[in-house]
Amino acid sequence: MDFGREFQDYLDPGYKTQEFEYKEDAPTFEQFLTKAPSLSEHLEWQLHMDCAEGEVCKAAECVIGNLDEDGRLTTTNEEMAVQGGWSEETVERARAIVMRLEPVGCGARDVRECLLAQLELAAKLSGWQRS
Repeated sequence: MDFGREFQDYLDPGYKTQEFEYKEDAPTFEQFLTKAPSLSEHLEWQLHMDCAEGEVCKAAECVIGNLDEDGRLTTTNEEMAVQGGWSEETVERARAIVMRLEPVGCGARDVRECLLAQLELAAKLSGWQRS
């Protein structure tokens, strides 16, 4: 008796799978499900991981919202203070927090200020002190 032929109908899984061809340059599954965060989203995520002071945190969100696509601040502290009802000192403290987030220097008004923020952090991390 040929058991394979006799029980063929009972052993058949009911569907046929197609062979999958793997391509090196094909996009990964994760690329269909996620997107890279924008600079603002990335900065806000970092801010909310470490922000303790309520008013300063809100002012820092305002600073992040006023950055251009390069991470430079496009408005004055006075304008943001009026917009949110904070003091200019609070806005400046918030801007200092944003400037320490990664990438360091976002929130600067020009390249010089951005580079100084990066240099200060590098000096702090290396233990170097100004005399």
